[in-house]
Amino acid sequence: MNYHILYAYRTEVFYSYGIPASAAISCTRPEDVHSFNRWPHQLPIVHLAYGGTWPISVFYIISGLVLSFKPLHVGNSAIGASPAPLSTLGPPILATFVSMVIIQAGGFEHGRTISSNPTWVPVINEIHYKRLDPLGLQILDWAHKIWRMLHVFWRDLQNQYDVHLWTIPVEFWCSLAIFLIPAYLTVKPQIWKVLLSYLCQ
Repeated sequence: MNYHILYAYRTEVFYSYGIPASAAISCTRPEDVHSFNRWPHQLPIVHLAYGGTWPISVFYIISGLVLSFKPLHVGNSAIGASPAPLSTLGPPILATFVSMVIIQAGGFEHGRTISSNPTWVPVINEIHYKRLDPLGLQILDWAHKIWRMLHVFWRDLQNQYDVHLWTIPVEFWCSLAIFLIPAYLTVKPQIWKVLLSYLCQ
């Protein structure tokens, strides 16, 4: 959360302490090459308090462990290992629907003017999705975005009604693999044994 609040205003959140100029040329945004990167809050460990990428990795690891526990624990019962997509996809659908209603009601119009003003938001402007008239067109657009988010074979990670939900399709695809692979291995153990014996020869 700190990362998403700060990165709109300060470039230091992107980089660690003491990044050399030679490295900055290849890893920074062009306008940040000569930025000052010797602030105390950029030191290791301290930087973890607001760095935005490591919590995502931790989230995926913990989520993978939690999701894989049930199918591995159930074992031969493929029915008990079935995924629960409603618990994964229900909250994002509800959150984007609320965002759609607020957009249609004009609730983000003032925020749109501020986010596009470099005096207020000098670094990264958060996306404020367009308001569509009439209401039916906005609902159809929202439904289309939801369909693209839920479509297993359609990698659309940017749902414009909430761009921070890009992790949800990834989690859904990974959970499918976590649920389907153990189910397949319990149903077809002989294929797995033959493959292992062939590889171990």
